[in-house]
Amino acid sequence: MKAFKRIISSMLALVMFVLIFPLGVFAEGENDNIYSITNGYLTYSFNADTGGFAIETEEGNPKKILDNNIPLLYSDDKERSNGTSFITVRIGNKDYIFGQDYGFFGMSSHLDTPVVSEEGRLITIPWTIKGVTVTLKIALGTDENSDITGNAGISFEVTNNSGIEEDISVRLLLDTALGNEIDAPYFVVDEAIRPTMTETEFSGDDVPSQIRCVDSLANPKKLAYILTKGWNGGSEANRIIVGHWANLANTRYTYTPDNYCDFTNYSNDYREPDSAAAIYWENRKVASGGSYTGEMLYGVGNFSNDKDDATQINITAGRVELSDDKKSYKNDGQFDVTVEIDNTGDDAVMLSSAMLNITVDDSQFEIVSGDDTVTFDEIGKEIITKKYTFKAVPQTDLTAGGIYVSLTATANLEDGTQKTVETAAEKNVILQSVTGNLPIVQMNKVNPETVWTGGEKAVTVSGNMSAFKALSANQGWDLRLKHTTSDHSVLIEKKNIAFLDEEYENMSFSTDEELEVGYYELVFEFTDPILIEEFGKSITCEHKLQVSADEKYRLKSYGTIALVRTTDKSNNTDYDFFTFANEGEYLKFYNGEVEKTGELNKTKIKYNFGEKKESIRDNEILLTVRADVREMERGDGNNKERYWQASTADGDVVINNMLSYEGDTPLEIYEKNGAYTINGDGLLKVVNSINVWRSKWSFTVNKGIVYTLDSERLTDYFANDNKPVKLSLDGAATMIQSVGGFLVDLKYGEMSSQWYDNSDGMVTYGIG
Repeated sequence: MKAFKRIISSMLALVMFVLIFPLGVFAEGENDNIYSITNGYLTYSFNADTGGFAIETEEGNPKKILDNNIPLLYSDDKERSNGTSFITVRIGNKDYIFGQDYGFFGMSSHLDTPVVSEEGRLITIPWTIKGVTVTLKIALGTDENSDITGNAGISFEVTNNSGIEEDISVRLLLDTALGNEIDAPYFVVDEAIRPTMTETEFSGDDVPSQIRCVDSLANPKKLAYILTKGWNGGSEANRIIVGHWANLANTRYTYTPDNYCDFTNYSNDYREPDSAAAIYWENRKVASGGSYTGEMLYGVGNFSNDKDDATQINITAGRVELSDDKKSYKNDGQFDVTVEIDNTGDDAVMLSSAMLNITVDDSQFEIVSGDDTVTFDEIGKEIITKKYTFKAVPQTDLTAGGIYVSLTATANLEDGTQKTVETAAEKNVILQSVTGNLPIVQMNKVNPETVWTGGEKAVTVSGNMSAFKALSANQGWDLRLKHTTSDHSVLIEKKNIAFLDEEYENMSFSTDEELEVGYYELVFEFTDPILIEEFGKSITCEHKLQVSADEKYRLKSYGTIALVRTTDKSNNTDYDFFTFANEGEYLKFYNGEVEKTGELNKTKIKYNFGEKKESIRDNEILLTVRADVREMERGDGNNKERYWQASTADGDVVINNMLSYEGDTPLEIYEKNGAYTINGDGLLKVVNSINVWRSKWSFTVNKGIVYTLDSERLTDYFANDNKPVKLSLDGAATMIQSVGGFLVDLKYGEMSSQWYDNSDGMVTYGIG
């Protein structure tokens, strides 16, 4: 039935297009000319024969199995796919379909061969008609915190080379779907509870920031999003029409909505439900030689920061731009922020006593409209959207401001029990300087200076990179390694790049790509207009990375690292880090079967830590980190420092067998001035249980002070005072946590252990 309707609609379309189209524009044909990009979540395809395009999921949203491998834009079959969603370009009062050849009508037109780049995640498609070039770009990402990972970033640049000023408009027609069996998803706009079911136009200030496409109003399982905000500096649409696909497709550009046409059921003239959205950038006067760019996003939405949480928090935010005189922000710094609670994941349950809390730095933002704390009696398996207006505080230097949103609630489980759940997300926004201060970026040192050609490479860059705080708010940049004498280039994935301190003095990155022997430059490349304005098109580190075939430069990595208290014959207390290739080597050390040498102080220990109750007196293992641990270096000369790093991108990071770290920033392990520290910045939780903290945290013990996990046990055998090992909760952004609907000021957590007589000698760890 659907295929038949498509044929009828296409025949109707041909009647209207015949004066400007060659016959067969939407006819079935060969599909050898289809170009695609993918990131494992979404796939975008462009049909160079028809000018049509399609967006399909692969994994889709990781928390929703039912949206795997479905079209988000209608895709009938390989002969007709990519033909029902298309772009119209209006020049003056004439309309043209993007990608078509109008030479048959004596019009100069040309579609360049689409170029796939960025490791298959960017496609660039230039098309020229009558001296006007429209360059379509579609971008996908791999960073799960990026807008262009769960959504395709759709961008077009209109450039007028006709020799005269032209009025140039663009319309994107999206034949929305959630699988071909759901070709008429319901449209829910912004904060609305009820769907828009009849043809409706939104224009000017009424253009929604998002339109949700859902398969069900009562219990949605599949969702797609039309997000109207830009993602790379382009302008937003100024008109949207939602309606029946046949009505919109059978017009070249202009359409007046039929307010009585219900496109969600069989009551319309076509006797078939069929949803579509026409998105307009129009009435743009473009001087000869001038241009403008339009942008939007379409996909399955932003992913939550926390992969294990059934409920997601998604944040979309507008951009803050400088005024023309560069001394203030446009629109008085005000911009829109949309916060969405998505409780439709596969494991979602009914929530009660829920509290949504927004935290910002007062020196960066103020909330103009909307409450920073919102409570809900119940949240079903539904989407709840809240809209806010923020105002950016003028900054003296380029930076990024963070918007932190958390949700706590009581989950009502199917077995009748309840548990407290908590999830959160963070969105950063670029804030430019209003004082004219130029950003300073100095990359003074690369450690190690030489890496091995094979295996994993992990590098630390040191210097003054505070201006790179802006990169946390934008995906319009890349870090590449470029060989100095060949054309070899390696893109470093953003998930493998981390700035290690608040001052942005140290950055680490890793790659397992095979490198050629020789020297590589470290080059930051920028594509976002704001970043280009601040940094130029690229910045190259003054120090090069040497690549050698000598295996002595192979990266050292371990499976476990332990912080151990050591006591010498004079009862002097110190600490050291001990590394282990795997769990078996660690257990042999714990049971006193092998001798190990500490990494920093070269302390030699062969000791049975669990032999008897008194064994805690001389040496004690305080903290263990089980992860893919890399040995790193930073600094220069006498200030050179060895440290260790564990990234969640490489696998699980578990502390003392009971705390799981899930932050984007790698966990760090180091010693400085007699203080031995393990720290991170992100979610810390009890394994398979409650969340403990979201933000900066650290463990620190100091030389000369006795720290222990079991004060009662140690006091019996050690006369000196002792202190507990504390989890310090350092992040100001989340010092106030909401637990069970109440605000709780958390300060620290005390680590503990218990040793039992007649056991296997292993302790049980805890936190209080």
